[in-house]
Parts: sequence; structure tokens; C-alpha cells
Amino acid sequence: MKLGIAICGEKVPTPSEATKEFYKQGIKTVELGYNEKFTSQEIKRIKNFDLDLSIHCPSQNLRLEFSVIRFFLNNPKFYFPKPQIKYIEKGFAIAEKLEATHYVMHGGVFPKGYFRFKSLRKRDKIVKSFIKSFQPLFLKSKDNGIKIVLENLTRGNLFSDISEIIAVKNKCPWLGFCLDFAHSELTNQTDLLKDLKIDHVHVSDNNLVNDSHIALGTGKMDFTKLKKILKEQKFNGKVLAECPHIKDAINSFKYLERYFK
Repeated sequence: MKLGIAICGEKVPTPSEATKEFYKQGIKTVELGYNEKFTSQEIKRIKNFDLDLSIHCPSQNLRLEFSVIRFFLNNPKFYFPKPQIKYIEKGFAIAEKLEATHYVMHGGVFPKGYFRFKSLRKRDKIVKSFIKSFQPLFLKSKDNGIKIVLENLTRGNLFSDISEIIAVKNKCPWLGFCLDFAHSELTNQTDLLKDLKIDHVHVSDNNLVNDSHIALGTGKMDFTKLKKILKEQKFNGKVLAECPHIKDAINSFKYLERYFK
């Protein structure tokens, strides 16, 4: 098992500044969230450090859209706009340049107003749209050694239900699964998700109500269940403390070290 840090959000000035701080602390397993700050110079700086890297897709840019007319005709068509697809592909290209091991993907935010029209929800169609939109990327990952892992999410997102992750993996079985323990606890799905093969793990703390990504040990999360699950699976992948602030991330890493030893 490798313990490390997943730095999330927009709080870090540049990716290389974050990696530099982590490297100083002896932390070499790091996940960086893709954004427009990944310039060619930034990539060169990051590669100067001897790191085991993962890249998180730009989740804030992944939002489902739909045809309003077809929605009200009870024949909705959901889709991801091409600029969003291209942006996700750019994130994967950065993962390739950095020789990352994993690329973590969200399923996308449901359209505004989606939950108001209960009779019109077609989540199976949304899953099919996701697969169609990103299958070229999935096929590319199959051959280049970077494992795409699908992350379970909270309400209002695709992958907030285990059936959606299973449906995508059934079509593309080489894809992996990233267990976000905070998300699974908030959606009461940990006991279901633990039966999937886990390839990657995100850990953060919260008040058991909101997904606040606070430092480990400062909230109400009980990580005993996670420790048991990983032991039963004989997990040998990455367990990453996911925080938006460098100081919280480093403190959370130290908490992980104490907890999993």
C-alpha cells in the first residue's frame, strides 16, 4: 500500500509549488488535479521530482446537458458538449506527459432541474452517453499504461449510484475503480462498493453531512471500516488524503501514516 496526497480544488498557486512542498516532506505519492496551470514549464518542473503521480480530471468542467424539447416530450437526450470532452482529453494528455499511473474520472454533474422531473429521469441513457463520449479515451488508456479509474460521487452526479459504475465497467472492463470513502459514507453505499475491485482510494474528513474535504482527524469520519475493507481485499494500491490546502494535506498524510501502520 502506498500512502500519499491528492491535492484538490484551486487553492494551490501552481502544481509544481505543491509537489515541491510535498517532496520536502518526503511525500512521493501525489495526485494533482488538472487545470490550465499545467504549462510546458510546469510539467518540466514537476518531472524534476521523483514522484509517483496520478492526475485527476477537471471535474468542474464536466456537466451534462440535454435537449429541452426532447426532455419535455419524454424522450430526453443527454450529452456532454464537445469542449468538455476535449478538456477531459487534455487532462489525460498531461497525465501521459507526466508518466502518471492513474487518471481519475468523475461521471459529470446532472443538469439543473433534473431532479424536479421524476418521471423523465433516464439514468441509463446518461450512462450510455458517458460511454459514447469517452470511449475513444478509454480505448487509448487500454494501450498506454495509464489506468483510468472511475470515482464514486455524491448526490447530483453520475456515479452517485454503484449501478452506474458497474454499467460503464461492464462495457469497458479494463477501467478501474477509485473508492472515495467520504462519498461512499455520505451516500450510504460503502457496503455495496466494497464488493468492487478497488484500484485507488481517496480519503477525506467531514461532519457526516457535507463533503467538505477537511483534514483527516478533524471531522467525524471513522476510518476503521475502510481499513478493514482494504485488508480484506489485500489492497496494494494508493491511498491518498484528498485536501484543498497544502498544510491540511500534509497533516492528513501524517494521520494516514499513523492510522495505517
